[in-house]
Amino acid sequence: MSHRTYVGLLVVLLSVFLFRVTAQFVQWLHPVIFLPPFDDWQSGVLPYPVLLLAQIAILTVLLKIISSHTNGRHVASRQRGIAWMVGGGVYFGVMALRLLASVTFALPDSWLGATIPSVFHLVLACFLLLHGYGHLRCPRPSN
Repeated sequence: MSHRTYVGLLVVLLSVFLFRVTAQFVQWLHPVIFLPPFDDWQSGVLPYPVLLLAQIAILTVLLKIISSHTNGRHVASRQRGIAWMVGGGVYFGVMALRLLASVTFALPDSWLGATIPSVFHLVLACFLLLHGYGHLRCPRPSN
């Protein structure tokens, strides 16, 4: 995979997550008919203002990661790559099970029943996995 493709995929995943944050914010401020209702975007674990701040922090970190790749400041590390891949893999697995539960047996108003948040957690997990891949495919030059 070329560097341009890699960064492009990171940007796509960031954009999908940004859509989620923006759509829920729109539904909170002034609901529109073409988006799911506000409560469908919310799993209820955090009050929305706290969730919004956490989402802004996540977006900031994702932007920082992407900018490190575009400005040449990214330093690949095999150990960090493995950590990102393991963390992303566990996160992906848990959220995939949560999504499966939400479409099969979970109650709609439970944490497990929150389908939209589960999908977007998978998007974030894919970002982590891809970032880990970026570390592993570009090992740090030996001194």
